[in-house]
Amino acid sequence: MSARTLRLTRRGWALAWASAVILVLTILLTRREGLFIASFLAIVVVLCALMASRQRVPLHVGRRVPSDAHCGERVDIVCEIQAAGSSSAVTGWTDAVPRSFGSTPHGVMPPQRLARGGRTAVRYTVVPSVRGWYDVGPFQVTVSDPLGACESSRPVGETSRMLVLPRVSPLAPSDLLASAGEGRRRDRTRPTAPRADELIARDYRPGDPLRRVHWRATARHGQLMVRQEEPQADPEALLLLDVAPGQTRIDALVDMAASLAVHVAGMGYRVTFAESDSSWVTTQPSDIRDVLTALAVWPGGTLDAEREVALRIEQRFSDSIPIFVLTTDADRLSALTAIAVRAAPAIAFVATGSGLDQDAVPAPWIAAGLADRVDVSASWERLHRRVAHVR
Repeated sequence: MSARTLRLTRRGWALAWASAVILVLTILLTRREGLFIASFLAIVVVLCALMASRQRVPLHVGRRVPSDAHCGERVDIVCEIQAAGSSSAVTGWTDAVPRSFGSTPHGVMPPQRLARGGRTAVRYTVVPSVRGWYDVGPFQVTVSDPLGACESSRPVGETSRMLVLPRVSPLAPSDLLASAGEGRRRDRTRPTAPRADELIARDYRPGDPLRRVHWRATARHGQLMVRQEEPQADPEALLLLDVAPGQTRIDALVDMAASLAVHVAGMGYRVTFAESDSSWVTTQPSDIRDVLTALAVWPGGTLDAEREVALRIEQRFSDSIPIFVLTTDADRLSALTAIAVRAAPAIAFVATGSGLDQDAVPAPWIAAGLADRVDVSASWERLHRRVAHVR
């Protein structure tokens, strides 16, 4: 909660300087009447400061913020203000936002809008640039004395919590995942991750509800048939980040991971993100919020237990799946070969500003360089061209 502040306006400074100048002239010219004028001006400034600092602010402020937003996107924030009493002394407002949101929003508060019981609202736009949890607020109003010589700022209302998700860039359509056996994975029937969009027909049994009668199959077979849902498994993809905390390019890799998560989920994949060697987050294709939230607050970390991670992949996924590894060091791909052999395909993105030496990429990795966080889409296209060239 921000503390109250008190400052002189231009008019207040003019009165203070006038008092000081008159006092100096009074001493130099030995004119007693000047002392009364200087004292009067000084008292006026003090009284204005007391009035501004003790002015009541009967306002109630409520803030509407989205529960989450993406880096680089415009976010509209609305502060609703209601006056519980006379608030004619309120002249302006500011709302405290994190530095990564841009400049501090501020504005003028027309006194006529804040008559007793009146309502008004202020709206401003911010553009978050760094992922994570942030507090917005408190809302601050500026109160002035009747002469406008002093202003006092004080907080009103509470702070609001907002999550900033990583930047998501659109990735061009690619047959990379489909060519790696997507069709085979889609046709497998598994007891996990069931979907109810695949139906088969079976003979009617006493007790089956009539609403489940499959009339087309009934007509074809000449006997009463009912619909039975056959659970189908969604194909799966795994995201692994291998970045030491504090690396300057960590946000570029996190943005790439978020873009990949949205892209493969849109293709019908269940997405798993390995926050660490032991903590994994899995989401369904229809809602990848948990993965994006985990990426938003991910502090960084390396895959120190490569063999254990490879064993966990083997135990968790019965078939080879697409595995994406994002790292800042191409040499780490050699240490992660045990993971790559369980992948189809094994895709790596290496955050390097000087370009990626393909000769340093061990098989079976398919790798592309990532220069910075705005290079996500271009890096994906480079990878696609690389695969096409290999074929």
